[in-house]
Amino acid sequence: MKNYRLPYLIIFAMIMTLSACSSTEKKSASNDNAELIAAYLGVKNALVKTDAKLAGEDASKMARQIGDSQDEMLVKLKADALAIANTDDVAKQREKFNTMSQNIYNYVKQIGGEKQGLYKQYCPMAFNDTGAFWLSAEKEVNNPYFGSMMLHCGVVKEEI
Repeated sequence: MKNYRLPYLIIFAMIMTLSACSSTEKKSASNDNAELIAAYLGVKNALVKTDAKLAGEDASKMARQIGDSQDEMLVKLKADALAIANTDDVAKQREKFNTMSQNIYNYVKQIGGEKQGLYKQYCPMAFNDTGAFWLSAEKEVNNPYFGSMMLHCGVVKEEI
């Protein structure tokens, strides 16, 4: 009588190996996303403090984390981060942070999944009353566009 178990065992082993690899890749991607979001939040927090040097350092960190990715959204985020890192003019950093916030929001929505524990916050007075939003890990509004001048100007628009 032939042993038919061996081919099934081989197939089962291959499926388990592929499943483990896929799970590891998902965990790695999840960690990478968390680090990217943390770097973005570092830039946001530095701008809340009106600390151009710290904003530049956190933006550089963000650009390094993205590395040589070819993902279109990550390429945009890296360009935003480098623009912030390459100036010590906090007004210019805040302008580029507005673009970065739009791009990170789109990226976070793209990666989807479970709740990210983020809040989309909005200040209607930013940029001469044209308004701007940003993401925050805290529900309390701390405005990166005005810093201490109008620290709590803004509202929570969405929980992500």
